[in-house]
Amino acid sequence: DRRKGKLRRNVLLGYVIGAAGSGKTSLLRAFVGRKFSEQYEPTKRMNSVVNSVDLDGREVYLVVSNND
Repeated sequence: DRRKGKLRRNVLLGYVIGAAGSGKTSLLRAFVGRKFSEQYEPTKRMNSVVNSVDLDGREVYLVVSNND
C-alpha cells in the first residue's frame, strides 16, 4: 500500500523473528528508547512494544512483537 501511496492504516503490526539469543528483545527495547543491557537474560514471555514514526508526513504507530 505504501508504494502505491494508499496507506490508510494508522497502526501497523510487525514481528521480529530469529534464533534464540540473536537480539530480538534488545532490538525491541532499542526501538522504544530503553537502555541496552550487557547482561544476557533469556526471554521467558512474548514482548510487545509500541512506538510512533513519521511516514510520509503522517504519524503511524508500529506494534512490534517477538516470541521465543
